[in-house]
Amino acid sequence: MSLMRISNNVYSVGVMAPLVRKEELIKACPYGTSYNSYFIDDRKTAVIDMVYGEYFDDFLYNLGLVADIGAVDYLILNRIRPQHSESLKRFLEVSPKTVIVCSALAKDLLDNIINKPYNCVVVNNGDKLKLGVSVLEFVVQEGIAPDAMCTYFENDCVLFSGNIFSTDFCEPKVTDQELIFEKEFMTELSDYYSCYFSHCKGAVNGLLESLAQKQIYYIAPAKGVVVADRVDVVVEKYKSLGKAENTPGAVVLYASASGCTEALAKGAKEAFDEKNIKTLLLDMSVSTAAECKKAVDTADYIAVGSCTVHNNLPACVWNALSEINGVHSGKRFFAFGSYGWSGEGADLLNDKFAKLGMTSVCNPVKCRMVPTQTELNSIKQAVDELLNT
Repeated sequence: MSLMRISNNVYSVGVMAPLVRKEELIKACPYGTSYNSYFIDDRKTAVIDMVYGEYFDDFLYNLGLVADIGAVDYLILNRIRPQHSESLKRFLEVSPKTVIVCSALAKDLLDNIINKPYNCVVVNNGDKLKLGVSVLEFVVQEGIAPDAMCTYFENDCVLFSGNIFSTDFCEPKVTDQELIFEKEFMTELSDYYSCYFSHCKGAVNGLLESLAQKQIYYIAPAKGVVVADRVDVVVEKYKSLGKAENTPGAVVLYASASGCTEALAKGAKEAFDEKNIKTLLLDMSVSTAAECKKAVDTADYIAVGSCTVHNNLPACVWNALSEINGVHSGKRFFAFGSYGWSGEGADLLNDKFAKLGMTSVCNPVKCRMVPTQTELNSIKQAVDELLNT
């Protein structure tokens, strides 16, 4: 990202990365991305957010044009990534007296990144830091990411939002004031939300409510363009993405090698239909991993089943599970599956979804080979437990 003055005291000193096409192995970047960092110039100075290691030299050049690099007072980290480790270590080498400001859980991660003594101040939600005339307020992103926070700059009404409002999107200009591809930008805003926040809509909505009390003229995210002309548009887009369905919905995910697990899946869908629950039936061997993730993120009730192949789940199921991430606390599910010899598939699914924070309403429903009517009745009973627990 080119050096640019954003407001009276704030400069963008991050780096553009237009050739990046994938992030963290899970997020496509068809329009490139950027690794944003910002500098606040006051009696005391602060850098907000850090770039990935391979872009540190470009970041340091940008920062050196507006700051005394060796005398930066604070480095404020709204989020922590392993990819920041090289940059963090190199920055503290050139500015060893800099005090890092972060959340308590971020401090735990930093200890295992920096691996040597460093100056750090842990902040809580609502804490403030005065740089001189400038006042920064910290807003912890509770329920969204354990280590993450936003930083609000009261004087210039700038929200340094971290991952919130970020996009994997790169244009020649730093801000959206001369945005060329507006449609693509809005698409990436939605895709970023879907990838990282669709499983925690309630927490994101709560954060938006708390930020609604603040005057925001600029949104300065960790990635993507700085939003100046479209602040209201971007906030309203997040609100629309966070709206829940008016009626409860269910998803039945399955993978079936011979049709036996499919019979159980169809039995589950019929049971949901009988209860007038809108239900999506997805075959993990056909549907994309992204489709499976979206279905799980948006569903109120989840039934997931698989056959067992060589004491394991088939590759298509592991592929779908790799996309289903985040913490889904409060959601309920049950696992099921047909097998020939050992039957680990349903148990592996049960363990995986439990580790996502969901609650299993019953033991996995299993059948050996072709399901009997009794076993199909067990699927219906599991649906009843799911809806009534």
